[in-house]
Amino acid sequence: MQAIIPSPLTTRKPLTTLLKEASSNGNHVVAGINASFFHMKSGAPAYLLASDNIVNTYGVLSSGNDEYMSVPSAFGIDRNGLGRIGRFGYEASIQTDTTKKTIHFINKARGTGEIVLYTPSYSYASTRTNSSGMEIVLSNFSAPIEENYRLGTPITATVEKVVPNGNGDTVIPKNGAVLSIQGGAQAAEFANVQAGSQLTLSIDLTEPWQGADFVLASGPLLVQNGKVDMTINPQSSRAKAREPRTAVATNADGSKVFFVTVDGRSTASAGMTLPEFSSYLVSIGAHHALNLDGGGSTTLAVRERGTVYPKVFNNPSDKSQRAVSAVLGAVSYTEVSQPRTMVAKMTGPSVLLPGATTTVQVDSALDSNFHVVPVNKNDIRYSVTGDIGTVSASGVFTAVKAGKGSIVITYGNATQSFPIEVADAPSKMVLTGATGEVGPEDTIPFTVKAYDAANREMAFAPSIIKWSASPELGTIDASGVLKTNRSGAGSVTATIGAKSVTQTLKIISGGKLISSFVKSAEWRAESAKATTTLRFDGSKAPVKDGQTALTLSYDFTANPTGTSASYAVATKPIALPVKPTALGMWVYGDGAAHWLRGTLVDGKGNDVTIDFTKESGLNWTGWRYVKAQLPATIQGPVSLKRIYVAETSSMKKNKGSIYLDRLIAEYGDTHREQPFNDVVLSHWAVNDIASSVEYGWINGYGDGTFKPESNLTRAHAAVLISRALKLPQTATNGLFTDVPASHIYAKEIAAVNKAGIMTGKSGGKFDPNGTLTRAQMAKILVTAYELKAGSTPVPPLKDVSADFWAIKEIQALQANNITVAPDGKFRPNDNVTRAQFAAFMMRANK
Repeated sequence: MQAIIPSPLTTRKPLTTLLKEASSNGNHVVAGINASFFHMKSGAPAYLLASDNIVNTYGVLSSGNDEYMSVPSAFGIDRNGLGRIGRFGYEASIQTDTTKKTIHFINKARGTGEIVLYTPSYSYASTRTNSSGMEIVLSNFSAPIEENYRLGTPITATVEKVVPNGNGDTVIPKNGAVLSIQGGAQAAEFANVQAGSQLTLSIDLTEPWQGADFVLASGPLLVQNGKVDMTINPQSSRAKAREPRTAVATNADGSKVFFVTVDGRSTASAGMTLPEFSSYLVSIGAHHALNLDGGGSTTLAVRERGTVYPKVFNNPSDKSQRAVSAVLGAVSYTEVSQPRTMVAKMTGPSVLLPGATTTVQVDSALDSNFHVVPVNKNDIRYSVTGDIGTVSASGVFTAVKAGKGSIVITYGNATQSFPIEVADAPSKMVLTGATGEVGPEDTIPFTVKAYDAANREMAFAPSIIKWSASPELGTIDASGVLKTNRSGAGSVTATIGAKSVTQTLKIISGGKLISSFVKSAEWRAESAKATTTLRFDGSKAPVKDGQTALTLSYDFTANPTGTSASYAVATKPIALPVKPTALGMWVYGDGAAHWLRGTLVDGKGNDVTIDFTKESGLNWTGWRYVKAQLPATIQGPVSLKRIYVAETSSMKKNKGSIYLDRLIAEYGDTHREQPFNDVVLSHWAVNDIASSVEYGWINGYGDGTFKPESNLTRAHAAVLISRALKLPQTATNGLFTDVPASHIYAKEIAAVNKAGIMTGKSGGKFDPNGTLTRAQMAKILVTAYELKAGSTPVPPLKDVSADFWAIKEIQALQANNITVAPDGKFRPNDNVTRAQFAAFMMRANK
């Protein structure tokens, strides 16, 4: 046992650092705890500390039984090598030419009739005594009075100054001391002492502390003679506080010493009061116990088997070690000897199939005292019993035939063995890689684990597995990597010997709804050189599916340089257990031509960027379904981490809002979304409507509908024609009395008028909200696309006479297969619907 003290004394270091510095061959520190209370400002120990009969510091004695050490108490190893806890005192004297007097205390508040010596380790710069006495200032000691004073050795000092009776509170010199004598009668005995006089001091400890290996003062005493007996008021604030605690304890004869710590200031442990701590120490067999520095200093370190130095064993309340002034160490004083045991391990299963390998390795060797012995790997010997396999010089065992045996490691006098078993075949196999559903054209690695009858995992060479897959499912290579077809179902089978395991799988096709963007708690906003707001506005905003969509509002205007991005981040990444071919999503664009992207997390935890649009591709207004293809090489399973709008061009840094709804995982290329909520996939014009939207000619409504059977207005016809032909925009300049410049489609109406495609009506009006007949539509399309009837006659129509005003235009539509009239009727005077016009436009543009 040692008191480990830093040098210089005021240096503070973490416990494990002090223990490591004290460790050497022949002085192996195996455990330790923090010990002395210390002054936070100076770093010096607060109480008496002596080692090898040399004083490091006297420290102080407190006043009042609500303090930690108002009663002088200590722990030490006495001259018989036994641990001792108890009270201590000083056998100290001061001698003049005419008298010799006892020094009662060192560095304690002076009491009645007491002579007290004050040294520089006192807590204050002066003695803080009253005027009922005299004080003698001493200097020029023949040997150090403190920090290297050998106990019991007489030393001389010169009187620097005498403060006569009736004075007090003398300043303590940095390299001297002050002798304070209370009472007139005692002071009279020092009447002949003058400045320049020589005095002799001698300081020792009372029995049984004389000649001790070390003495470390602390307090309070917690346990005395096997019972809770504290030298502090149990009702004091210090005693009642629930804190981390540290103590040293001994058994009755001092042959055993205990280091005890209690964690605190955490949810795992609140700590203990001193009465609770004392009771606990009695419960574990403490006959005597002394409180040491607790709180944030409480630290216990232990050297684990196979290691050289102790490491922290408890949970310090500061979350790391606090630098302390002195520690107690449990020490083995033996030198490293020949190895007796080893710390070795097997790095693989102990049950194998023929051809499999496992490895044993030596981490360290230990002598009879568990000290680490340096290992020369060239001197390690490996062997196998049971004739079941071979082992290499580096510890790699290869199974050869079934049976039981051991791998034996020998190093010097140390031997360690590991039982090993080789089996003919596994009792059970477990196949991992995918279950239930898999994606089309996906690459999925499968692995196998094998177990014996006792459910112990078995080692085997991967090359002995025979893999097979149903042709309807895909193909699997010799390493267990499955490549799935575009569609189908089947199974994967792994076989070892006569044992097989099979997993049935189905290739997903179509689409699965992943998110409808309905819960605000599932998303949060993040920004890069932008300001971002996420909202769920319900019916106040466009909605594609359900009751709400996610509104992503961005503002790039404050950051003209660099790439700006506004993110909708999933609070918890959205898991896609089966890797999709693509991710699709409905987006209500604002026409600002930004970049819509996303971030996935692959099966290895890496971020993967996907594109819902090309750069500048978010260029439409209204709802549109967009999808991002996943890289073919991405490893599943994948999760969606975020969706975001980005802009790299300083010329396009604006602010706006887009809306996100209905996130779909697509498997293969068979999934189709209804282009609008009221246009089912079986609608006769579904393809033409979808293509018209894709080309940007026509949009739906904010509620996700297209209203295919509604009559097309003249304004909407102008919009479709101008967009399809990409007519140059032009100002209206009061062209029509009912189309002001502020009209939403004023420029498109002006464009088709200028091109001679659509003209106004009488009275200078355009009638933007008026409807179109099918005959009027025929004239518009023929004019817009310059269609000709040609020389081939077309079938006559039952409801269009030869002298009908638009007969030529209708025949031109027939000739160009824009209308087919299967029942022989064109219905020229019927209003044209939005679906019909979309279909006619698509046919005209082929």
